[in-house]
Amino acid sequence: MLKAFIAVITLLLLVTAVSASQLIYVLNLDVYSNDTVTLKSLNRSVGLTSQFLDSEAPYKVKMFSGSRELFSGNLYISFTVITDPPILDLQLEKNPLELRVPYFPEADMLKIYHNGKEIFFVRLKLEACNNNGFCDVGEDTVNCPADCPKKSKSLLLISIIFLVVLILVAVITVIAKNKLKQGKQNMGSGYAQSGSL
Repeated sequence: MLKAFIAVITLLLLVTAVSASQLIYVLNLDVYSNDTVTLKSLNRSVGLTSQFLDSEAPYKVKMFSGSRELFSGNLYISFTVITDPPILDLQLEKNPLELRVPYFPEADMLKIYHNGKEIFFVRLKLEACNNNGFCDVGEDTVNCPADCPKKSKSLLLISIIFLVVLILVAVITVIAKNKLKQGKQNMGSGYAQSGSL
């Protein structure tokens, strides 16, 4: 009974985790204590977003479409090293951060603020293309033409012409077979008539 209960709870947690997965942007950043940020990579993936704080925090992430805000999340980033026993004034210069934010197809800008001051921005539609030769999840002809080239109208026209020619060849083959069959039947009936004379 206990095993069945644990199995059901595990299954419910797994279903919840899978259903919570969504299309996201994954940004790998180095955040520096002097309020600079460097982007190491930006990709789109399927997964869970970072845990953002409900209360105000020194760092804030915002996503925009033009001037319209699509998303805002509060972050706490620390440069203090906590040791046991405590060592006074041990500070990091940079803190690596994997930031996972929701994907919005219309989003064109992501900004990070520290105490209200903008310290980083990235143009999502320009940076989100990983240029790996495959049209990955979230890439399209607009934001990643290198991986997702537009379907050429001439390619569509060639495909249609090929299909029409293929159909014509099939129709001509069927007609020719029917005429050949009819000709053999007529020749066979002609022999039958001449044999009865």
